[in-house]
Amino acid sequence: MNRAFAGMLSIASVIAAATISSLTLSGKFVVHRTYVNTSSYSVLATDYYLAASSTSLAVTINLPAVTSTPAGRMLIIKDKNGSAATHNITISPYGGNTIDGATSFVLDKTTSSVSLINDAVGNWETLP
Repeated sequence: MNRAFAGMLSIASVIAAATISSLTLSGKFVVHRTYVNTSSYSVLATDYYLAASSTSLAVTINLPAVTSTPAGRMLIIKDKNGSAATHNITISPYGGNTIDGATSFVLDKTTSSVSLINDAVGNWETLP
């Protein structure tokens, strides 16, 4: 079944009595971008793309608890200004959560990035 929507489309986190096998979007896809230029930042519910933009500080990005965010939530974290080789960006999961089984993930190459997805059982996974 194909459905067309004009204007804005909002998809709730719970869809009752419906199974969606695919979603095709055409036109614009706009995401919330956050510039991180402090030494420590805790991810907010509205964050999707985090651009670490500090040129003089190492940055730690603190992830929320996996169980407090929707399953399948994605985050993209990028070294916006190309300084991760000298000022690492450390991604730190909440409490006993992990990233691919590790207690942290470090971006340490110039302009590097990582995409993460929440598996809803205590882990964040990196995407290719």
